[in-house]
Amino acid sequence: MKFLAEENRTDDLGKRLYDAWNRAGKGAPVSIAEIETSLAASE
Repeated sequence: MKFLAEENRTDDLGKRLYDAWNRAGKGAPVSIAEIETSLAASE
């Protein structure tokens, strides 16, 4: 996020995005899907 904010030189959206990210707890990971599988040994 810091990179995006620093590289945006056209307007203030990079800084605004960075500030929102900071206020939101720096975007902790959230699981959006899970998958389960089983592996069987072949003979």
